[in-house]
Amino acid sequence: MRFKPILTGLAGLAAGSVLAAGGFALADTNTGTISLGTLSLSPGSSLNLACPNNLTNTGVGATSETVSCAPDATTTTTGAPTTTTTVPPTTTTTVPPTTTVPPTTTVPPGTTTTTTQPSGGNCTNPSFSTSEATGTDNTDPSDGHQYWWVDNDAWSGSHGPQTLNVCNQSSWYAVSNQPDVGGQVETYPNTEYDVGGRAVGTTTPISAWSSITSTFSEAFPSAGAWDGAYDIWLNNWSTEIMIWNQWAGSQSYWPSQATTTLTLDGVPYHFYDNGGELMFFRDTQTPSGSVDILATLQWLVSQGLVKSTDVPTQLEYGVEISSTSGTETFPLTGLSFNLS
Repeated sequence: MRFKPILTGLAGLAAGSVLAAGGFALADTNTGTISLGTLSLSPGSSLNLACPNNLTNTGVGATSETVSCAPDATTTTTGAPTTTTTVPPTTTTTVPPTTTVPPTTTVPPGTTTTTTQPSGGNCTNPSFSTSEATGTDNTDPSDGHQYWWVDNDAWSGSHGPQTLNVCNQSSWYAVSNQPDVGGQVETYPNTEYDVGGRAVGTTTPISAWSSITSTFSEAFPSAGAWDGAYDIWLNNWSTEIMIWNQWAGSQSYWPSQATTTLTLDGVPYHFYDNGGELMFFRDTQTPSGSVDILATLQWLVSQGLVKSTDVPTQLEYGVEISSTSGTETFPLTGLSFNLS
């Protein structure tokens, strides 16, 4: 739409608009403000212009010119700078609960494992009796190891009656009546010490022991055929070693077969290899004394008869009975084993 120019009054130019005299203009009839466009004047007329800002005339000619109203100044409002505060991540350190572990006590091989030795002497008030061929009494059943046993051990099929009466492992007696069956051993009532304990066992070889000793005392009768002896087993009963302290009757045959002489812990012996059963006989018989068992084993190692890696499994002491003169009593009055 075209508007006829308004020539009366004051026309205002909007800020930033341009008025070129010589054409048409757009007018706001409410405010009388000319916004923009081209205006033509009739000869003899005039036009007053108002601008809120500076007016400039450009392109001034004889018949036309351009009047410009300067635009409003641009105001840039700069907001306060945004400050970013970086908060370091929260680090949670979890401290594990403190566990107090009691110190571990390691018992090295070779540590003394014997229990306190009970007193010996004659057994007058036995706490255990058996007439069974395989009857046995464990004298330390509650220590967790079970080192000590006293055995009736009537092992031969031709054995006669025998009763074992036990006060403790160091004090017992066997009442025995054995036939003479070609001189063979019929029974071996004894105290047995299981190295490491029957409930635990051991893998400690000969080379790891610093001492294995024993003491003994007995009151065996003079009649009959028998021997008071240690019976030592290695490697779970695969190797047998015997050490005889005294003997009687037909059992005298075996010491007479021994021709190799040696001395162990100041005690002279004769030695005999009885087809793999390794036998030591004291030169002088005695009903009481001490024996260095480890020295015996070390001598056998030096002779190539056993190995230093062989493991002592069981130590026994008792009386091998071949025959009796009727019913006879065989008392053990003292015994100890000490290992370290």
